[in-house]
Amino acid sequence: MDNSLHLYARCGRADAIRIQLRHGADTEVRDAQGLTPLLLAARYNQMKVLQVLLQHGARTDAYAPLDTDFGHGVELGTCLHFAVESGHVQILKFLVTAAALDVHERTSGSQEMTPLHLAARLGRADVVRFLVARIEDINVRDAHGMTALHHACDYPNALSNEVPRITSSSPPQYLFDAAHVEVVNVLLDAGAEMDTRRSSDWATPLRCAIHRGHFLVAKTLVDHGANSGVAWWFHKFKMMLWPRDQRRHSDKRVKRKINWKRALRMSSPTLVDFAGWTALHIAASSGWQAGLALLIAHGANVELTTTESEECGITALHLAAQNGHYSSVSTLLDAGAGIHVCDDLGDAPLLCALRHGRSRIVKLLLRHGAKCEYHHDTESISLSSGSESILGSFDPRKTSALHLAAFFGLLPVVQELVKASSNLFAIDAVDDDGATPLWLAALAGHLDVVDFLAQQGANIHHYVAGASASGCAAEFGYLEVVEYISTSSPERAMLDRL
Repeated sequence: MDNSLHLYARCGRADAIRIQLRHGADTEVRDAQGLTPLLLAARYNQMKVLQVLLQHGARTDAYAPLDTDFGHGVELGTCLHFAVESGHVQILKFLVTAAALDVHERTSGSQEMTPLHLAARLGRADVVRFLVARIEDINVRDAHGMTALHHACDYPNALSNEVPRITSSSPPQYLFDAAHVEVVNVLLDAGAEMDTRRSSDWATPLRCAIHRGHFLVAKTLVDHGANSGVAWWFHKFKMMLWPRDQRRHSDKRVKRKINWKRALRMSSPTLVDFAGWTALHIAASSGWQAGLALLIAHGANVELTTTESEECGITALHLAAQNGHYSSVSTLLDAGAGIHVCDDLGDAPLLCALRHGRSRIVKLLLRHGAKCEYHHDTESISLSSGSESILGSFDPRKTSALHLAAFFGLLPVVQELVKASSNLFAIDAVDDDGATPLWLAALAGHLDVVDFLAQQGANIHHYVAGASASGCAAEFGYLEVVEYISTSSPERAMLDRL
């Protein structure tokens, strides 16, 4: 009898449910998933069944696991949350008006979301419209310090596990994005704060949208005036007064931190996250070209630097260069990004690219006037202190000390590295973009290094993205290198013998 009650609730058989309830059926019996008949009626939009169950005393405060996976463990919801999750506005209206349920009721779990948070995250625009008309503070936060606008910008992709699995097919991504754009517009029209910050990492809604790659949502926020800059002094205040606490926040604690935030908003509330990254930094680091162009078009400052102590002074150009995002580097250079600006460790974008094996970026930066100079005393250099102390830290998975030394023309270092190597093939090892040490030496015009490496058996005819070593040397005017490679080619030697 109990199993049939669940089946009737799912199928909308209010008449059959009424008969079973008259014969003593339990309204609170749960199925294998822990759902009561009332929760099933809310999930499957069975209004008549819902009304019959409520008339017979079904509990509206019964919790069961929601179908949405939020990545923070199981979240339990009541019939109110089940109606929101499924997008059934009429069921929700009945529960709020006729059944007088609280629209601020939170889920049970690590997230403690209100129905508005849940509706915003799932892109339920009609549900959001209904709720914002009945909620005084639409900027209320969940246990992780996220507002409804944060959730509307931090939603997963359509094929993610976080999308409810009520139907077998998922909506196309563009429809999913459009639904969240509509939710964002509804929230902004209702007074949602665009520059409020998530408690755990101080991310704004714009930062959340960019991190997830939601271009349409990010554009909507920027069009409404969302900030994308950063003030270093504001970051310092935040680091002293707001420690990074990942634990759940009580309502009292959240209110206290909101007051701190408002007190610190003196003139430029433009910090994006705890590392001092702006939206432009995030877009440049991830190679999101469309977002980068959008932010620059709306006035983002390409000269702003990060403020995290471990990576202080890094510009968007540094990040794009070290991650190998060719189009992003080109866009930033066209926007006036400083090609010679150094971070707090003294590294320019060129050196960042080189240390991460980004030879194509190195070539692009050289085309825009970057200088390939190394100011250390090569006479005092010794491998005994380690290759990293010679040329600074680099990623050994993407490049080598030999690549760096060859590019900077450090012949004594190159000679010692080759002599110390037991690997015969290391001399032609390629970096992350496919460049060999000799190719880099030719690119920078170091004839002595090219000559030494060639004598050691290095391939002088190596190509990187269709560009030869001699072609690179010719592009930057190193004619002596071009002549050396040309006279060393097998084809030229054959012609000389003829």
